[in-house]
Amino acid sequence: MFRPSIPTISSRTLSTIALPTIRCPHLLHLTSSPYSTSAQPTRTEALSLYRSLLRASRLFETYNYREYVRRRAKDAFKQHAAETDIQTIKELLSKGKKDLKVAERQGWINRQYATGEKTVVELEGRSH
Repeated sequence: MFRPSIPTISSRTLSTIALPTIRCPHLLHLTSSPYSTSAQPTRTEALSLYRSLLRASRLFETYNYREYVRRRAKDAFKQHAAETDIQTIKELLSKGKKDLKVAERQGWINRQYATGEKTVVELEGRSH
């Protein structure tokens, strides 16, 4: 019986694979490699998470939910901007990534059940 050989991929190889840039907000989690070679969180990683959270807020059709996600992301990043402890930063980034997944999932659910009706605040914003 013929048995084809299956190539094995080491974690070192996986960390060097260039992932494509994906523009769809619901696929953002695919662009970051779980096999990061850096042990310390970087400014770029934090800014990427911040931008992803702001993008996730745009998934919500409902004004109140959309603004809540934006405001919560901005407030959390401002609150912890001066943090210098590496372990605390890692924990905050980990929590932020979990929150991002929740926001994306809830945003898509919100879109599925959206009525399309705009609030008074949204209607007034268009007239100016």
